[in-house]
Amino acid sequence: MKSITPKATNQVVGTLGIMATHSRSKRHDFPFADGAFYRGLSIQSQALDIQAFVFSPLDMDWSLEQVKGYSWNIQSQSWQMNLFPFPELIYDRCFYASRRVYQQYQHMRRKLSELPGIRFLSYGLPGKWEMYQTLRQVPEFIPYLPVTAKLSSAQVLLDWLKRKGEAFMKPNGGSQGRGILKVTSTSNENEPFHITGRSSSNESLNQAFPNFTALWRWIRAFIGKRDYLVQDSLSLHTEDGVAFDIRSLVQKNGFGGWQTTGMAVRCGSKDSITANLHGGGQAIAPAPFLKKRYGYQQSQQIMKQLTILSKEIPEHLEHYYGRLAELGLDFGIDADGHIWIVEANSKPGRSVFTHMHNKEAQKQALECPIHYAHYLLQRKGGMPWKSHQIGTVSRLTHHA
Repeated sequence: MKSITPKATNQVVGTLGIMATHSRSKRHDFPFADGAFYRGLSIQSQALDIQAFVFSPLDMDWSLEQVKGYSWNIQSQSWQMNLFPFPELIYDRCFYASRRVYQQYQHMRRKLSELPGIRFLSYGLPGKWEMYQTLRQVPEFIPYLPVTAKLSSAQVLLDWLKRKGEAFMKPNGGSQGRGILKVTSTSNENEPFHITGRSSSNESLNQAFPNFTALWRWIRAFIGKRDYLVQDSLSLHTEDGVAFDIRSLVQKNGFGGWQTTGMAVRCGSKDSITANLHGGGQAIAPAPFLKKRYGYQQSQQIMKQLTILSKEIPEHLEHYYGRLAELGLDFGIDADGHIWIVEANSKPGRSVFTHMHNKEAQKQALECPIHYAHYLLQRKGGMPWKSHQIGTVSRLTHHA
């Protein structure tokens, strides 16, 4: 779908703060990862007369209402550090390496959200368990949702394995395939339980256990204080055993409406239980992949249904959780061609389109957040749309 480009006005429309976490790099000129992405956002912002800068919420001076930020200078082709007034609009691109870092940043984010005159481009999404419960409220979504439960005790997992033989475990707040496990009950008397998956640092795991007590002891040490979910273990692999899923990137455009920017098949590395690119996978175009696997007619039906779900899911989630700007929707497709909703991510990556050499999708993926920011900044009189206000908002009429 062609993106909608707002017209430049030659007057500053407003200020956009791109909020990020400090990288582990020792660079002083730009202390954040993904510099190329932020540079692209900055160039797009300048083209639409938006003053944009990248900042960390840890660098706020609350008494003076100033923040140390980095803006891209097109003439010198370099980042420049300056002090900026607090931005009018914030694009949250913070990613957290640990629970401690998450709590540190979230405290600052809450303080920012309570200040008058500051809006967020997107208010984000809660954990996977709450999203699962929210999607289950729509009867049409239920057939697409794998059975899921909270891993509240050892008994939950033991009963699951007794009934089904396999369990898929994932962190409630995880991303990029990290910390995902597949637990299997086998007929091997010496090693009746087996785990495969990825560690929190995205390293492959493969381990067997002599009994359930040993298995549970290992799991408790592995997950620590993190909340985990247990889920049906679906067969989302090719005939060659390669895990794959469909990533659909949906974004708000310059008119404040949703568009599907693009879709891609993500294939995992050999023997991986996930299709995430961070685990060493690859991205390819969906239409030929699905046609080869399911045939022309069924692949057409799958693509049609994926397009419908990509439109309906964002509208439903936004109705409950407040304004959203973009979502990465991950769908699994089993051997029978049945579609499963795997995940929704409010801070999606864009590397799938780089892997596919899809320049149009790459371009739109970068432009859409800035076009939507332009749309919001032109409506400065509007009330910030937060989740506690959603009860009075019609999901059919409110597009901001």
